[in-house]
Parts: sequence; structure tokens; C-alpha cells
Amino acid sequence: MKLFILLIFITHTVSAEVVGRVAAVVNDEAITLEDITKFKKDLKNNRFIDENISPRKEIKKIANNKTKLLSHLINLKLIDSAAHSTNKTVTMAEVDKAIDNKAKQLGATRSQLVNSLKKQGTNLSEYQNFMKLSLERRKVISAEVASKIIVTNEEITDAIIKDNKAGSDLHYQYELAHIFFDNEKKNAKKRASAALQNINSKNFLKKASSLSDDQADKEKYLLGVFKTVDLLSSIEKAIHNLKEGQISTVVKSPNGFHIIKVNSKTLIANPKINRLRAEYDNKLRGQYFKDKLKSWLADQRKKSFVKINL
Repeated sequence: MKLFILLIFITHTVSAEVVGRVAAVVNDEAITLEDITKFKKDLKNNRFIDENISPRKEIKKIANNKTKLLSHLINLKLIDSAAHSTNKTVTMAEVDKAIDNKAKQLGATRSQLVNSLKKQGTNLSEYQNFMKLSLERRKVISAEVASKIIVTNEEITDAIIKDNKAGSDLHYQYELAHIFFDNEKKNAKKRASAALQNINSKNFLKKASSLSDDQADKEKYLLGVFKTVDLLSSIEKAIHNLKEGQISTVVKSPNGFHIIKVNSKTLIANPKINRLRAEYDNKLRGQYFKDKLKSWLADQRKKSFVKINL
């Protein structure tokens, strides 16, 4: 009888200890205090950090906060549940291919990567399990979150302008004619200044034919067709406020001096904005991803059985 009572007591004590170690339950999966301790240790040792839902540096910030660590582990369990329920599982062949790609990214062979893992206390089987989970989570997040993010051209343009990355100036395309005074010829600046006194939009071409050191285009004396961002700063500054048909003051360039006529001036889309579009598309997707993922995880919590014991 005493032995029976003792066995009951021991069984009850062990059971209570196991239950007490469960920090949370997500659907049919338990998260124990040991899981939290292990995760914290992995963070410290820079091992098994899944960056699918947060960058490494963000995850490491919560290393000393048990509540936030548990919340993070619950989120991972929710994603794992979604992977199984939506059949987003991956094969071992996919896992091995991912490991080979990881080795290439590090500039190593698969064997070198495996040996490096061993030195860190991780065997290949553990790493394969980690990679399998990570790939499955990536599939879920890609399908349920990332693929549903839409960034419009208007949003990209507004973000670039808000950050003042493109500047506030309007951008134009110009057709410019010029009368050129070559530095290699005597008194270039003096000749240009004197000529300016007698030049206007009506006699520009006639004066160019007799005064310009550039006679390559005797019909229009074109300097060329340019966008605002393509112009020398000295030329852009001199013509920026001119209207079609107007003439600049004397403008210095590396080759000499110019008197410039604006033949045409057309407002165009800011090319700086176009060059920044890809960068800002990625930037906005990253910002929207955080909100979208947070919303999706909150929705998953509502649909799932989640019990926290801490």
C-alpha cells in the first residue's frame, strides 16, 4: 500500500513538473520553458535564427525579454501550423539544394559548411531540420503575405519626393543652340562678352555664322538636346529660368565660353525619380510587409488555439 501511494505521488509530481514547464500551447504544439531557454542560447551563439519574420538584429534585441521571446516562438508555431494546413511542406531534396546554395553564398563547399557547423556544435541533421522549417515558413509568408502586397507608382513617387531624394526642381528637356568661343583662341571670354551686347533671338543664327568657333552645324548651331540632369551645372544654372527663344548670359564650360539660345523647353518626368523607383519599391514593400505580417499573424491567433501559461 505504501509503495502504491508513493508511486502515485511520484507520478503526480513528475506530471505537475512537465505541465509547469509548458509556457504556451499553439494548437496541438507545446512551447516549453526549455524551448525558450534553448532559443535564447541559440540567439547568443548566433545559431538557428530564422529571419523570415524579423531581421536577425531585431530578434536579438528581445533575447533578454522572456515574454517577447515567447511571443516570437508562438508566431513561428502559427506559421508552422499554416504550412501544414496549406500543404506548404518541402522535400529533403529542396532542403539539400538550399544548403548547397548557402554554402556557395559563403564561398565554401558543402563539406566545409558541415565542418563549420560541427565546430559550432551543430550536426547536419539539426541543420537540415532548421532549413526545412525555414523554407516551409518562407513558402507560407510568400503566399499569404508578400504576394498580397501592392505598391503603386504613385506611392513610390510620393515616398521619393517626401524624402527629398529627387530634389524639388522641375525637370526639362532642352534643345540648345550656341555661339561658341574657344579657349584655344585668343581673348575667348572678352570676345563672348562683347558679342553678347549685339545678339538677340532674331539675329542669333546670323551672328553665330560670323562669330562662333563651332561651325560644325551651320544650319542650327546646335549644342544638342539635353535633360536637366545631363547638363553641366554652369549651363543648367544659366538656362534654368529661360523661356523658349530666350538667350543666356555668357556661360563658361571646360572648353570655352558659350552664348546659349533655348530653342525648345519641354517639361518631363523627373529622371531621378525613375532611377530610384526600384530602390523605393523594395523599401515600401519592406515597410508594408511588417504591417501585413503583423495583421496576418493576429488573424492566425484568432483562428488558432493559443494558450499562454506564463
